[in-house]
Amino acid sequence: MSECERGCAVGLTEAGWSYWRIARHLSRSDATIRRCWQEWVNHGRTQRHEGSSRPR
Repeated sequence: MSECERGCAVGLTEAGWSYWRIARHLSRSDATIRRCWQEWVNHGRTQRHEGSSRPR
């Protein structure tokens, strides 16, 4: 997910949208939206951790 999509997911969750509805709106899985939200709630950020993706 892009930073913009993560911010959108957080905003829509705060606006009362369900994870399922946001996931369909952004063409992502609801698990992805839940993880994004949990990152926001637990750490106050939407960006990924440094080095959290597979090595290239």
